[in-house]
Amino acid sequence: MQRVRRSQRLRAAIAAVVALAAAGCSPTTVNHAWVTRQFARTVSGDTTVIYAGAWTSNRFFVALRAESSPTPAGDIRFFPRSGPGGTVLGSPQIVPSTAAGFQVFGDPNGHLVGTGVSTVAFFAEDNGVWAPAGSFTLPADLRLSGLTDEWLVANRAPGHPSYPAGEVRVYALSMVGTNVTATLAATLTPSSTLSPDQLAGFGIRAVIDGDLIAVAGGGGAAPAPGYVQLFRNVGGIWSAAGLLGGQAGDPQSFGLTLAVDDGPTVDRVALAPQVDTGPRIGVWSDTGSGFNLEASIQDPTTSSPPYFGAAIALDGNRLSTTMRNTSVPSADPSHDPVNVATIGIFRRSNSGNWPLEKEVKTHTNPAPAGITSSVPLWLQMSGTNIAVTQLVTPDPPPGCPFPCFVMGMEAWAIGRT
Repeated sequence: MQRVRRSQRLRAAIAAVVALAAAGCSPTTVNHAWVTRQFARTVSGDTTVIYAGAWTSNRFFVALRAESSPTPAGDIRFFPRSGPGGTVLGSPQIVPSTAAGFQVFGDPNGHLVGTGVSTVAFFAEDNGVWAPAGSFTLPADLRLSGLTDEWLVANRAPGHPSYPAGEVRVYALSMVGTNVTATLAATLTPSSTLSPDQLAGFGIRAVIDGDLIAVAGGGGAAPAPGYVQLFRNVGGIWSAAGLLGGQAGDPQSFGLTLAVDDGPTVDRVALAPQVDTGPRIGVWSDTGSGFNLEASIQDPTTSSPPYFGAAIALDGNRLSTTMRNTSVPSADPSHDPVNVATIGIFRRSNSGNWPLEKEVKTHTNPAPAGITSSVPLWLQMSGTNIAVTQLVTPDPPPGCPFPCFVMGMEAWAIGRT
């Protein structure tokens, strides 16, 4: 498995810029366009096929495919990128997979992905070829929460009788032969400044990028202010690196939607909801002296608040989020309109503001027959490429008693040429 450290990538990027300048090249004006590709949920008889998506290795789009009854099956598909902005997806490498779970984890710049819940199935790339790389079963009640080439993060949701405050563990990953091995490196603990009611929410979410982990501590049983605690790895040791929120006036759900970016010079955290008074996404940045609020991004539309910030992704100077909810006609003329949402892409300006760069649709018009909604559930960014795992809610089957909820998923690949 190839491993490229961030410092090496940064030096390579700087060298490329210097070489370009030395050659006397000047930038040209390019008319950019945002393009999408859909991996649609399909239904045929008793069989339903769903997808989840992610970017990895800076060269592949990953589509996790799961097929339901009569015989459950699945695979993971690695589509090579080409063309302007890497937006053209070629024929995939198809690797069988029976791992449970409907999300793909991995570093967009890495060469390892994992999928699963309590048992994680690994897939590794070597010189453009993807293959199974073993599996790892987490201790009881822990679940996969994040993955890079070097680290696996698992969380135990708050409320477990033996762990009322939740728990987050970090495992160091290494390749032995053709299999990945995982060794416990740290158990992250909440700040001693938090109240008992706040501790009840620690570990509800945990996300990682590079050597930076953010753990959300909101949504506990008691109405206490939510918070996000940050941890950074220095020299192989994970240590607390800051606490966001947790103060009087912060909403209980503060930071339940969360994204981090371990940048070469600036680290950032984006979270929602930031406040109770309106749909806002808070962006905190650290240039070396600790995290400070950089921007508060407000919904630029007049859409319903619950959708703005329901999912967030962050990479460098771009942020993507669920944004506008609306309705479109169904392909079935007798069906009610279908609820859908869009993706907003925000780009940081030189002045430090985050204006909207583009709003992208991840739905068809008309919508497929037989569904009531189609809205983004998870987002992941890699430069100007966005992977979307979309929650599709089919119509309840006949005879399903209230409350009846069935679901499916599809994946979208978004890129800028």
